[in-house]
Amino acid sequence: MKNPVPAMALAIFALGSTLPASHAQSADFRLGTAIEASQAERSITIGADTRWANVQQGESVRFVSGQASFAWRFDGSRSAVDLMQVAPAGFIDRPFTVYVARTHQGRSAN
Repeated sequence: MKNPVPAMALAIFALGSTLPASHAQSADFRLGTAIEASQAERSITIGADTRWANVQQGESVRFVSGQASFAWRFDGSRSAVDLMQVAPAGFIDRPFTVYVARTHQGRSAN
């Protein structure tokens, strides 16, 4: 009987080497998902003094800063997201934290 360990180790190595390539093409899945502005449930305008925003897990938000805007669905696993990590280049030039409230069994966490 052949020893299955080398074949299994090779299969695990091959599977593991393909995972990083698939994630390299998109934003970190833990942060959420980029969406079309028409899919947003609400808008948040970022003014000169705005430093943070609160959203619910799974909520879709359109962010507006001056004439620029983009939309994001907070369906990742992070409880706080730095908008500079997900916004298009040049959208915001300072730290801006979005706090994501978890939902439990369909109810918002308060």
